[in-house]
Formats: sequence, C-alpha cells, structure tokens
Amino acid sequence: MFDRRSAVASIGAAMGAVLLAMASGCATAPAPQKETRMVWPPAPQEPRIKFVRTISSERDLTTDTTFTDNLAAFLTGEKMPSGRIAEPAGLAVSDDGQRLYVSDMMQQAVFRFDFTAKKFTKFGDVGVPSGIALDARENLYVVDTARKAISIFGRDGKQVKEF
Repeated sequence: MFDRRSAVASIGAAMGAVLLAMASGCATAPAPQKETRMVWPPAPQEPRIKFVRTISSERDLTTDTTFTDNLAAFLTGEKMPSGRIAEPAGLAVSDDGQRLYVSDMMQQAVFRFDFTAKKFTKFGDVGVPSGIALDARENLYVVDTARKAISIFGRDGKQVKEF
C-alpha cells in the first residue's frame, strides 16, 4: 500500500533535482552585450549624426522614457500625454543644441522642447506647418502649406512677420 521509504526517497530525489537545476542556472554568467551605437554614417567614417533619445511629448523632458515604457503605457490604456507629437514634419535645433523645435502637421502646431529649462512650449496658430528653420537670433520660420506662406516667430512665440 503506502511505502514510506519510497515516498521519502522520491521527495529527496525531487528536492535534489530542484537544487541541481537552481545551481546550474547560477553557474554561468551571461556574456556581456556590446553596446550598439546608432550613428550615421556607419564606421569607418566619422559619425555626424548620433541617436541620443526619443522625444515625443512634454513628459520626455523630465524622464527618459524607453520603448518598453511606451509599449506598457499603450497596452495598459494609459492616456496620451498632452502635447504629444502626432505627425512630425520638420525639425530645427538651436545653435547651442539646447532647444528642439518640431512642426506637427496633424496638430497644426510647432513644439519647442527646452532641455536646459526642462520647459515645453506649443506654438499654435501656425497653419499647417510642413517645414521649419531657425536663424542666428533663433527666430522661427514656419512654412504654412495651407496658406502658402512663411511666418516668422520670435523666441517668445509671437508672430513677427508673414510673407
């Protein structure tokens, strides 16, 4: 019927197998992964463009979100952050590299990300901005495809001129 010896032996063998499996899992360390740098042009040429991070909303100024964070937010139904870029069409970077301007055709706006001040600004009433550029004084030139015009905005976001 019930053989106590065989039961104890079976339990002992099972525990031994579990301990052996646990020990073998700890025995080898994973090989170190080589860091992949995303640059253009690739080696052996001198890189001129380097991927630093993803910026798509105001939230990205204060936290460095990853693809995994964004995927988890999407899967859990988290609402999109305010001022999220939907359809980027143009980019401009200040001479000191501290401010990034992005034109968004879908939202009909231009977004400014100030990395030093960790400040986000949305320029509205820019028409349908398909392209943008900055001059030496950081005036923003916006190409409006709907009105077939170019608008110039000062650093304060106020329109200076249109032609």
